[in-house]
Amino acid sequence: MNRLLLLLVFFLFGGIWCDHRLSSEESQYWKANCGTKPHHSRRFESRRIAGGQPIQGDAAPWAVLLESVTGSCSGTIISPRHVLTVSHCLMANSTEYDYRLQQARRECSDWDWISYPGISWFNIKNSYGKLLSNKVSRVIMMNYCYQPNNLYDDMMILELSENIQLDDYAYPACVSSNPNFQEINNQVRITAYGHNSWYWFNDDGLGTYMLRSGVFQIFQYYNDGRFMWLSGQNSGVNTRPGDSGGSVILYENGRYYVIGAFSYGYQNHFWSGVSSVFAHHHQICKHTGIC
Repeated sequence: MNRLLLLLVFFLFGGIWCDHRLSSEESQYWKANCGTKPHHSRRFESRRIAGGQPIQGDAAPWAVLLESVTGSCSGTIISPRHVLTVSHCLMANSTEYDYRLQQARRECSDWDWISYPGISWFNIKNSYGKLLSNKVSRVIMMNYCYQPNNLYDDMMILELSENIQLDDYAYPACVSSNPNFQEINNQVRITAYGHNSWYWFNDDGLGTYMLRSGVFQIFQYYNDGRFMWLSGQNSGVNTRPGDSGGSVILYENGRYYVIGAFSYGYQNHFWSGVSSVFAHHHQICKHTGIC
């Protein structure tokens, strides 16, 4: 009887708290096959509209919408079980955070804050509103055990307990480990789900939240390289609310690489701050198996 009780306690309270990192075989497969959709390079033209160019989901199959009870963010599929986004979608700092963080089991792994949701925190959807998953089993906020403030660091991984069903509208981008991909003056694209209104706060209510793309240029690093500044001035585009966590993408040698996650922008300004994937690559590798 006691042994049965111990097993029950383990499966109810201990067995569910496990990670779902990629196996070595999965890691090798996705290293060879990530970032290969769409099959032909798309022209992400930036028309001179403030919020960027609306695009179809198969033009950026890595891009997902993250919906929660407190709002929405954007994210990047980096494996069938992992989505890259930004920490402030759950917690901006030690006084501004999603109440659900208090209800979850959490721990520190080195400087990274790991939470184990007991319930679904996010609905992960593609550009057509199809639910890809709501099975978030582990949340990793980079360096939040050292300093829980998105101005110091702002990168988060959502780990799922089951694979996303992949297709032309849901497919992983490659995770960049190459510092040359984020060199000053490189042109990159941000794909994200903010609104397309001229007005930053969508004051006229005419803006629609949709998948959009805009061309930006890297011009500066800051916070010891954890962040990069991008400018959309040459293309006439900037970011919007809802873009947080959006994919910063570089197309190189026939593959799409995520080199950053959009963190914050400014009203009436073409600058955007993004969290660097390269600066966090060892942490991404450690937690996900994507190496």
